[in-house]
Amino acid sequence: MNRSYDFIPDYARDYLYYLRNIRALSEKTVDQYYLDLKIFFRFVMEYKHLTDEKDFDRIDASGVSAKVIERLTLSDLYVYLNYVNDERGNEARSRARKISSLRTFYKYLCKQAVISENPTLYLEPPKSRKTLPVYLTLDEASKLLGSVDGKFKERDYAVITLFLNCGLRLSELVGINLSNISDRNL
Repeated sequence: MNRSYDFIPDYARDYLYYLRNIRALSEKTVDQYYLDLKIFFRFVMEYKHLTDEKDFDRIDASGVSAKVIERLTLSDLYVYLNYVNDERGNEARSRARKISSLRTFYKYLCKQAVISENPTLYLEPPKSRKTLPVYLTLDEASKLLGSVDGKFKERDYAVITLFLNCGLRLSELVGINLSNISDRNL
């Protein structure tokens, strides 16, 4: 798939290519970094009054110079994080990912001598609330297993049993292949 990474400056596009081809990050991860950077650059365009576009999602931020990015301060980044919190409804976890994206981006820009100052050095991720896992009681689990019915009853029963007894994540369950299953541990 051809990734063009539109609406961001060339130096940011080069960074994403670096992540894909040199750091060998997954396409999903790089796509998330792209979305984070696109929102960041659009915010910068609005914040620094570099656009007349009123629709945030239509702002073409490809013209944001490296000088503008270099002049941003830690306080400006706090304003950005406040924006994604208040205006975009980003929870602490999403803001932490945006901070990670910005940190690695600024580090790359300094390493490539595109900019000389890195305002993200002292940018801390927000504290995220740790929540306890939600689990079913033995009675609730029995009722759930007893309600399994339909054309794929055996498969569905096995899936639910794996979830209940092994604590698998959905992505882990979806990734299981028959070749991963062995009877040597039974």
